[in-house]
Amino acid sequence: MNIISVSTKQEWKLFHKVPFRIYKDYPQWICPLQSDVQNIFDPNFNKYLKDGEAQAFVLLDEKNKPAGRVATFIDHKRNREQGTAAGGIGYFECIDNKNMAVALLKKAEDHLISKGINTIDGPINLGERDKFWGLLVKGYEESPYFQENFHPPYYKAFFEDYGYRPYEQVLTLSTRMSEVPIDRFRMVSKRALKRYPFKMEDLNFKKVEKYAEDSAEVYNEAFKHSPYFQPLKGQQVMLMFESIKALLDPKMVAFAYYEGNPVGFCALLPDLNRYLKGLQGKLNWWRLPIFLFRLKTARVKDVKGVAFGIHPEYQGKGTFAVIVDHMHNEHNNKYYDKVILATIRGHNSIMIKTCQQMGANIDRVHVTYRKIIDEAIPFEPFEFYEVK
Repeated sequence: MNIISVSTKQEWKLFHKVPFRIYKDYPQWICPLQSDVQNIFDPNFNKYLKDGEAQAFVLLDEKNKPAGRVATFIDHKRNREQGTAAGGIGYFECIDNKNMAVALLKKAEDHLISKGINTIDGPINLGERDKFWGLLVKGYEESPYFQENFHPPYYKAFFEDYGYRPYEQVLTLSTRMSEVPIDRFRMVSKRALKRYPFKMEDLNFKKVEKYAEDSAEVYNEAFKHSPYFQPLKGQQVMLMFESIKALLDPKMVAFAYYEGNPVGFCALLPDLNRYLKGLQGKLNWWRLPIFLFRLKTARVKDVKGVAFGIHPEYQGKGTFAVIVDHMHNEHNNKYYDKVILATIRGHNSIMIKTCQQMGANIDRVHVTYRKIIDEAIPFEPFEFYEVK
């Protein structure tokens, strides 16, 4: 076998071929968009590469066919800010062959260690934590949601046998619009509005710059103490709104204000994966019309939470209930069914409880593993939620 660094167009083709060999017997697998994956390694698309680095590798078997892949990541800016020398691995895929898996993990580790890295997390991504994060350990029976990792069960042993220890838990919960206990939320919302007359607004593209600034303000205050936190700027949020404008339903993006100040927001998007099934991870000239037809003609869509935040000063004051009350309207009940609440950390007991109050149950569990190279560094995992 041979492991090569990926840089050329032909090598990227080999990298993208690996999952098709592994998941040919997994009918529930849906190939991620290859552009979504490859753009992580392109500084024109991934802002984290301005002060970070990423390298992809592909393993070829004795017949010179792609049998495994892995990538390494370093966020230099975060390391400087936190006084760490941490790196990550991601996009790991391998046939059920332990020797090949070890070779891939060793290759990734050696590459990171040569860069001065002493702590390695994986599988992770170089970017926002809502995309391709964690190793699937529960939920193998179901198809993955959009930009969610799907893995065969045998990957777990690959990581743990090679010295990686469970470090952080990532949960995905879901419910249905019809199962949200809306009467209870409306009672809480009614009481909250008497004390705090919040004003709710749906997304209006004529005011998108204002909403972008307001979202960034709330997000930065709400999540500034979270691990891997990266502050957002309004311009970044506005570009995100513009990039997904064709998918946005204004009734599924809401903002809460109190005395003219932003205090909360929630954004949900149609989950795209069901419309990507069978398209081989590509939206070229003949696949794109199929995708758009499926999306347009779907009578009822599933929606996935992509952004949510409540200003710390207004948490516990009924803000969440007011947002749920506002968004659980006739339009949304008519056009949407399943509500997916993804990338909830297992140690975030408040957020888990909040999701469960909506009638949501855990249907996916991903785990991020950690391997410490420098034995002087303590291993301090996050608290895990007990999944039944």
